[in-house]
Amino acid sequence: MRERFIRSQVSIEMIKPSLLEQEANHIINAGYKFAKKRFDREFRWEPSVELEAAIFQAIFG
Repeated sequence: MRERFIRSQVSIEMIKPSLLEQEANHIINAGYKFAKKRFDREFRWEPSVELEAAIFQAIFG
């Protein structure tokens, strides 16, 4: 349950701010970029090269 909450919070942070908001402030808001990196680091999984090769070997022999 807590992981779902954290995942949703990080997902909301990844939304780019509106263009009008950026123009009004004359400040670049890069928070959504950092939120995307955090989301990828904490909630995305990619197999290692060895695991990928083992899966390929198991499927195709």
